[in-house]
Amino acid sequence: MNKEDQNKTRKITTLGNILFLERKKDEKEGSWKDFIYNPRTGEFLGRTAGSWGLILLFYLIFYGFLGGMFSLTMWVMLQTLDENVPQHQDRVASPGAFISYYICLAWECFAVPPDKLEKILVSVFRNLASQILQYI
Repeated sequence: MNKEDQNKTRKITTLGNILFLERKKDEKEGSWKDFIYNPRTGEFLGRTAGSWGLILLFYLIFYGFLGGMFSLTMWVMLQTLDENVPQHQDRVASPGAFISYYICLAWECFAVPPDKLEKILVSVFRNLASQILQYI
């Protein structure tokens, strides 16, 4: 029986512009066991042994190339290091020295006479405005 005869024996249903081809009873009997290993076709997980071999060969070549590129890059980078110079040099004189910031916890308050307050505030805002205008 050729494909044309098989298509004639199948039931064709339509839903709008979509055609549905109903499978025969023997085509529905495929199960997950047949997907794991199909003894009729010799397929494992839907692929033949030759197909699995080609996939394995591709990934061996691909990851071998990636590993070779990584090794070559590391070798080239290591050639730039001088064996007579220490690898870890620092500009800090003592490894225990560090910078400590002084944090002021006290506020100083002082009284400004009202006649000088206006002059001080005008000069502060004028300086602040000139600083801001530099960045605009």
